[in-house]
Amino acid sequence: LPISSKNLNNKKFKCYSDDGELCIKQNNGSVKYKGKFINGIMQDGTDQWHFDDGILLYSFVYKNGKIIRGKYFNRFREKYELIFDCQFNDSGARTDGYTTIFYSQNIIKYQGLIINGKYDGQGKSYSNKDSLKPVFSGIWEKGKMLEHISKQIV
Repeated sequence: LPISSKNLNNKKFKCYSDDGELCIKQNNGSVKYKGKFINGIMQDGTDQWHFDDGILLYSFVYKNGKIIRGKYFNRFREKYELIFDCQFNDSGARTDGYTTIFYSQNIIKYQGLIINGKYDGQGKSYSNKDSLKPVFSGIWEKGKMLEHISKQIV
């Protein structure tokens, strides 16, 4: 995950929002950082990045210097895929929401919903050799496969 720090001496993109929070804008004018900083590090607020066309790449919400919620997309050849949209615990692990978990780079292990850090709800699991065809697509509960769904919904 990206670290939200910024040289706040860069006056060109520095601004203050109506509520008095520090904002730093991207070259395309969208807000990159908005919130409370201590020594140039985001404490409370939002860190986000938009491509020049305005499409969101990521957005992270910070509280007390830690990410508590985040959304991240992968962009490959003008196609966007949601990698995660979930909450995080104090140690930075994804806990609740939608996530993609990888065996290694580009080899997907799981895509779907999690609750309390476990597969729960609709999801797909893949073998560590082929992340194009799921070995299981269905309903999970507390990390266990429950019901196979032939029609892919996730």
